[in-house]
Amino acid sequence: MKKVKTCYLCGELIKKNLSFDHVPPKQFYASIYRNKLKLNLTTLPTHISCNVGYKHDEDYFFHSLAPISMNTKSGSAAWLDIIKASKHEESKGLIKKVLKEFTHRPYGQIYLPNGLIAKNIEGERIKRVIWKITRGLFFIEYDEFLSEQVVHAIEFYDHYTKPSEEFKYVRDTESKGKYPGVFDYKVITTDDYAMWGMLFWDYFIAFVVHKRPNYKL
Repeated sequence: MKKVKTCYLCGELIKKNLSFDHVPPKQFYASIYRNKLKLNLTTLPTHISCNVGYKHDEDYFFHSLAPISMNTKSGSAAWLDIIKASKHEESKGLIKKVLKEFTHRPYGQIYLPNGLIAKNIEGERIKRVIWKITRGLFFIEYDEFLSEQVVHAIEFYDHYTKPSEEFKYVRDTESKGKYPGVFDYKVITTDDYAMWGMLFWDYFIAFVVHKRPNYKL
């Protein structure tokens, strides 16, 4: 019997236009790693239309944040991919946009070393990608659909910012990432809530708390 596939992004059965989405996005793993190490990346079934709906935000996330982490091994490898992509017309517009987000003025959401240069980011786009990754990880861990509308809260930190006090509850739990130098995550759950810690390129931390799908107010 053919296995029935459910789209982890919309929760509907996939009857046609099947796609497989990498969780987290494939481009987060530098091509040098994918080619040399033959990474066994995790994918989940989606509708093509559900998958492509996040493409621009994922591209923005990668091009905006990976260069800031270039003092780490995985971040520098990702930076090489961005340099290569800059030669293609499709990527030039996005790269120009990201470059304009750097400023010497004393404001912004992310600060580079020594606080000399600030970088503004489109926070809602960053959080949208993090929430998508969370939903994918939830599907992987618990084989349950997590709706985009589930009540949740996301905090995002750079390497120089101390996470909130609540982060300690997930910080000391078991790491679950296949390739933690690029992406790692931890999770703890109760009957009502789930709490996630994620690490991108050994530099950025995301802290996510959300209600379980069966939780009722």
